[in-house]
Amino acid sequence: MNRRWLKIQSRVHQFVYRISGGKIGSYFGAPTLLLTTIGRKSGQSRTTPLYYLEEDNHWAVLASNAGSEQHPAWYHNLKATPSAKVQIRDKQFDVNVRVADADDRDRLWSQFLEIFAGYESYQAETNREMPIVILEPEQ
Repeated sequence: MNRRWLKIQSRVHQFVYRISGGKIGSYFGAPTLLLTTIGRKSGQSRTTPLYYLEEDNHWAVLASNAGSEQHPAWYHNLKATPSAKVQIRDKQFDVNVRVADADDRDRLWSQFLEIFAGYESYQAETNREMPIVILEPEQ
């Protein structure tokens, strides 16, 4: 899919999600959250809608970048600054982030395939392993 179209679609999605308090856009084929990171180069806030899994007291997101050979910008932003903001429906959370270890990744990968089978074809399109990021609410 055209990267420019994906960027436009993402901006519209996050706008509608925010103004509706998550009533529209929090389920977009799968549970969807808004992840806001700080740009590692610009220092500006950057928001991306992402499918997520919820477990216990944290969430997981997959850095698929639609099967690109490059990690998504939000992933690089989190590596530079391992904290972010998450909006799920009308609730907002400050989160600390970490990349899932091998055991967590294996377990979560199958769950991601259950919510969106397209991740399997994305993984087949790239040589990189798509990281899974754990988002844990700040205490």
